[in-house]
Amino acid sequence: TGHQLRAFAGIKFEITNEASLYQCTEIEDHSFIVVKGIRRKWSEVKNDYQQWDFNVLTTTDESVRLKSKVLYVWSKVGKKFCDTHEMVFVQNNTPRPPPAFYHYILLLDNSGSMQQEDRWPNLMAGVNTLVHARASVGSSDRITIISVTSRAKLFCSNEIMNNVDTTKIQKPNGGTDYGPALDLVIKTMAANTPLPATTTTSQATESRTTMTRTTTIKLPFIIVLMSDGEAPYPNSQLIRLLTMKDQIAEFWTVALGKEHIPIL
Repeated sequence: TGHQLRAFAGIKFEITNEASLYQCTEIEDHSFIVVKGIRRKWSEVKNDYQQWDFNVLTTTDESVRLKSKVLYVWSKVGKKFCDTHEMVFVQNNTPRPPPAFYHYILLLDNSGSMQQEDRWPNLMAGVNTLVHARASVGSSDRITIISVTSRAKLFCSNEIMNNVDTTKIQKPNGGTDYGPALDLVIKTMAANTPLPATTTTSQATESRTTMTRTTTIKLPFIIVLMSDGEAPYPNSQLIRLLTMKDQIAEFWTVALGKEHIPIL
């Protein structure tokens, strides 16, 4: 008559580790699932199992009746499944928060030393994974990509995530200096142009006067520096960034290679 709770198969939520009390038919196609360490869209997973029927329930009443039955069974035996699969036992999942959107600033070490080993291919794999994951869920993220050499260069600035073609990022060449790249970060953050969020229109019928008001939002920044660390420490720029930390949601350094990790 339908699909069991995903928790019975050991499926749980990331971060909270809660057992998933959703049925497969309740999962949206653009949602992600991690299978054997690989993050995939639910629509892709469904394509692998085309013999499964994801539309077996024809009415809302049928769906509610089945869900109530499997939840009752879960209330009796769910703790045993949680012990087996190292999940947190719940009888109601914590409501999922609405999606958050960000302005990503990627600082990509484009220096000659990145040609060593697999540093550059690993960097680009990380970039492509991030851009694909955020774009594929229909997010309203923006992105700025800065090439880090002895002279920083903007690859794109405040661009819609979906519009970025990472294949055009130039291959490594030259020296490394974090200072000019972080100067561009500071400049980008200072320009932080608000994005339109909602538009409200009101019309006075008698005078036929229309008034439009646009509400704007500012996206918080996530800054990601991907480098092998072969550069001087950018002390003055980081001191300036500290004064802007209320705009920064996260600041990550991703190390490529092992030699200069202390700098990162």
